[in-house]
Amino acid sequence: MNVVKRFVLSILILLAVTSFVSAFESVHGNVVDVHTFRAGSLEKIDYELAPADIVMLDIDHHRFVDALEITVQLPEAISERADITIAALLYGALVDDDPGLGALNTQGRRLHFQPLVSESRVRLEVPISRDSHRAPAGYRRVDTPPVVDEYPIALTFIPVGKGLPDDLSAQRLSVRVEPVSRGVGELALEFVDPEGNEISLDELAETTLYVDDEELTSTPFYSEPGFRQIRLESSRFRAKNLTHAVEEGQARTLTIELEERPATLFLDAPRGTQVFLNRSIVANRLGTHIEVEPGEHEVQFRIGDRTVSRSISVESGEEYRLVLDLQIELEHETGALQE
Repeated sequence: MNVVKRFVLSILILLAVTSFVSAFESVHGNVVDVHTFRAGSLEKIDYELAPADIVMLDIDHHRFVDALEITVQLPEAISERADITIAALLYGALVDDDPGLGALNTQGRRLHFQPLVSESRVRLEVPISRDSHRAPAGYRRVDTPPVVDEYPIALTFIPVGKGLPDDLSAQRLSVRVEPVSRGVGELALEFVDPEGNEISLDELAETTLYVDDEELTSTPFYSEPGFRQIRLESSRFRAKNLTHAVEEGQARTLTIELEERPATLFLDAPRGTQVFLNRSIVANRLGTHIEVEPGEHEVQFRIGDRTVSRSISVESGEEYRLVLDLQIELEHETGALQE
């Protein structure tokens, strides 16, 4: 019968506070920890909390975390008492958004109120990027999930209706807070043109970017951890093939220095001709094609003891054919043979 009375009392409390779930109200108690979860190395944290103790919880990069899962275990001395109800409360958007340890007296928006009734353990989920259908079995989602700018959030537990008797004042609630990783990392791509200017992906006309053979349309992008193959194809710039690591919970930036696409020279010369570009040999066989940086160059054809030189100017991405034409001249000498 005592359990039934306790249950009815808790229902009445819930009904009384339902209309004020999102209201700002006083938050006061003793801050025992201010903890920021680091997305790159997420670890659970355990507390032993007295009623009215407060822990402040924050996350450094929310985009890498799905949820905070909170498990509360009541001590038997409290859970077996039908005349005592402990409620879990969560607050966000605190007026004092940078509290330290010790006494706290501020205001915040109530995110969740849950009496712990007829059970010694309760599980709460604070969603961050997780969709509702992904909530794990056995967890109750908080009434008002906080948005990013409402962090840090305050977690506390208070007796409902009356305080704890003196003989229970030393009792502690076991609380575990466990962050759930999204299991992804972030990679941002930056681009620098041949003149040293930073340009965006949207400004890369006539250029296509692939990540693991899938076209990339925006940056940064999220990916499972591992090595990603990044390929750039362009009619304006030299093709690029790069490999870069994506680390779970980490944001990384890869700078790609763009180079002008070379011109292509098709060489047409007799067999055995040596071809020099800027005094360096580049070919000695017929039908060879070479890539040439845009700009001015000196080309030499050498066949036997004879050398033919020419200055040329080529543009990025263009194709040219360079032909060595050895002409044969016929002179009429019939008159010279007559006496």
